Amino acid sequence: MATCLNGVPCPGTTPICDSRGVCVQCTSNTDCASMTKKPNCNTANGECVECARSSQCARATPRCDPVGNTCGKCLSDADCTGEWHTCASSGACVDT
Repeated sequence: MATCLNGVPCPGTTPICDSRGVCVQCTSNTDCASMTKKPNCNTANGECVECARSSQCARATPRCDPVGNTCGKCLSDADCTGEWHTCASSGACVDT
């Protein structure tokens, strides 16, 4: 168990002491690796999330919502990258 600010131990849900001396869930993706639905670390707030950026999302749900840190359907072609560059009516990125 990590010890943070003023020698206070970090609890089980936030077991890591970050560089500011605050207890958080994570400081890198490695800390979230065991969390199947939230394998990425949002380093801005130290929480394990589904995504912190769209590149961490699958083609079927390519857009990372920055508010909820969840992958969702594309809204426009701008949400799609690489060979899958067109946003289909299904909300998935496709190759046209």
